[in-house]
Amino acid sequence: MKNILIIDDDIYIGNMLEEALTKEGYGISRAYSGTEALLVLSRFKPDLVLLDLMLPGLNGEEVLPQIKGIPVIILSAKVDIDNKVDLLLGGAADYVTKPFNTKRHSQAAYAKPHTDYYQVTVAGPYQ
Repeated sequence: MKNILIIDDDIYIGNMLEEALTKEGYGISRAYSGTEALLVLSRFKPDLVLLDLMLPGLNGEEVLPQIKGIPVIILSAKVDIDNKVDLLLGGAADYVTKPFNTKRHSQAAYAKPHTDYYQVTVAGPYQ
């Protein structure tokens, strides 16, 4: 079973993601702040991280460079293209803009080995 760490302080979004991903067969762990995320990551290596940017404690931009060897998908309401590019160049595997709609897709997240990283498809932006 693939394990995904959801790092998001919004309980409703985290619960929605956890429900959708659990139904797809993924194991889920949660962290609600950047500081808690680093503590969880020091004890556990998930297959994928879903990382919000606006977190209490350390924000997502401070957490991202500290995550090594795990693909990270940024989940954020920030829409600034320069910010997206900086995060992708800084190590994020993908960037998904909130809000998004899991009902549009039959599968909320799908990760498969692809050379030395995971190729990941996530529910796209709400339209």
